Order: sequence, then structure tokens, then C-alpha cells
Amino acid sequence: KSLPSRLKRKEVGNIVCATSLFFLVVVSISIMSHSSWCTAGGSGKGVCPFSVALFAGSAFSYLNYVRLRSKSAVAKCCIDEHKQTYIIAGDIGGTNSRFALHRPGQKDPLLVHIYPNEEALKTAPTYHHATLMPFLKKCLAEVDEWKALGEKEVLSQIQIVGCLATAGPVTTNNDVFMVNLGENGGSIDGNEIEQCQDGLLSLVVRCKLVNDFVGQGYGVLDLDYDKEVIELLPGSKAKMNDLAPICCVGAGTGLGECFLTKSSLATKLGYECYPSEGGHADYVPRGPLEVELLDYLKRKFSSDHRISVERVVSGRGLANVYEFLAQ
Repeated sequence: KSLPSRLKRKEVGNIVCATSLFFLVVVSISIMSHSSWCTAGGSGKGVCPFSVALFAGSAFSYLNYVRLRSKSAVAKCCIDEHKQTYIIAGDIGGTNSRFALHRPGQKDPLLVHIYPNEEALKTAPTYHHATLMPFLKKCLAEVDEWKALGEKEVLSQIQIVGCLATAGPVTTNNDVFMVNLGENGGSIDGNEIEQCQDGLLSLVVRCKLVNDFVGQGYGVLDLDYDKEVIELLPGSKAKMNDLAPICCVGAGTGLGECFLTKSSLATKLGYECYPSEGGHADYVPRGPLEVELLDYLKRKFSSDHRISVERVVSGRGLANVYEFLAQ
């Protein structure tokens, strides 16, 4: 309980792994020293096969641990301190992909562009070839610093760290399947983007995927409450609690939701954002007309039991509501 709430899992894993290996070795040596079950017919002078197996297992675990550590170290070495680093921030929705190129520490982007997903995905083999590659080519053609260098020098002197906020649940493998990307859904793999060596895509040395509303949630923390916020109920800002949870809801192609919390035991660590798929919660009608809307949507989508709130509160939901009212 005394550990900081954000102590890295990797460090905890290192402690557990090292402790386990230590006890495995101690136990195996102890068995080897005292066991009478040995290959020399129980004379006590042979080697216990069980202890050998246990010792071999501990050695294998240690070697695997070293291998994983070395892979992690190799990944970190992808960042070259001698190259100029740029940041690409991406907002990947169901309808459009928005990219911005930044210099680290500078708020204003060097270039921003939006790609309609459906059109871009028609001919490209992967998502990053469909949108990220054209954006990098656009950077080379329009960003003065890149134009002055030329493609050959850009490839040798520049590296990119990317973070893409995607409208779907991101896995621990740094990939996501977006059900509303393209006609039948589509996958985005951050590791595949990092490893791609196809032309300008090789500039991307790190690519982190996050849920789109994790990006929105952390963005909320940077709002200027005096200039960028409208109170729905007068006096709300004066009642805000610095330790209170924050909820962020936004309608786009679908309905995104997230929440942020702060630990009362470690307030200096600030808020941490958690994604959700709250848009798939049940739509709950609150009057006769809305009950009719629910019945209409059940018939439209052949759903006997439920309709998600996303069918009503979203870009597509606007069309559904219009169709219902038009009838």
C-alpha cells in the first residue's frame, strides 16, 4: 500500500522475477546437496534428477528474462539522440483521420491535414500506407525545414515519434481493431508502423496507440476554464473539487466516453484517464415519443432486446432520429 500508485509494472516484474529465480536456485542446490534419490542407486553420492530439472528450469527462466530485457533495451535504442525529433499526433475517428506535425515543446503545429478514411483505404494495403504515408509526403512538400533538406537528408537526419488516438479499445500489444473504420472495420498496429521501412514511413521510430477518448480526456486537463468552457449551470466552476472525478463525453461517428480520477494519497501525480466503451450502454427512453423511437430502432436494426445509446447520440444517430421523425 505504501508504493506509489504509478510504480511501473516493469519494475515490479523485475523484483518478482529476481526473487523467484533466487529461491529456485537455492531450492535446487539444497535438493542436490541432501537428496538420497539419485542416479547412484540411493547411495547419496549421485545427482538428483529432480534437482537437475529444477535447476535447468530456473536457468531457462533466467535466460528468457534476459532475452526480454534485451528486447526492451533494443526498442529504447531506436531513438537516436543525434537526429532531429518531430512528433506526429493523430486523431483517428471512424470517418476521418487528422494528423498534426509538431516540434517537441511547441504548441502550434507545423502542418495539419485531414484524410477521409473511406476514400483513403480503397487502394492502400495498410492503414498507415493509406493515411500516414501521404501525410509524410505532404510534410516533405510543405514544411519549410523538410523542403530545405530534401528527401535523402530527411531520411538520414530526422526521426518521428507518433501517438495515434484511435476510436476503439487498444490492446496491450499496441494495436486496435476499429469496427467503424472502412466498410468492414479495420486494424491499426503501432508495432507494424514502427517496423515499416517503406520510404518515409521508416522515419517513425516509435508509434503509441491510445484510445481516442484517452486523448480527449487528457486534453480536458489543459482547458482554460475562463475562456474555453461554457457553464451549463451557472456557478458550476466555483463548486469544482480538485479531487473529484472527471467525465468526458463526445459524439462523433460514434459516442465516445472516458473518465479521469486522481489519487487522494498521491495528488501530485495528477489525473489518470481511463477509456470506456460507454457509447454501447443501453438507450433509455424517458417519454412516449422516445419509446416510439426505441421501437423504431429495434425494427430497423433487427434487435429484439436493446439499442445502444450510440444509435441515437452520434453522427449516425442524427440520421436515425431524422428518419424516425420524418415518418
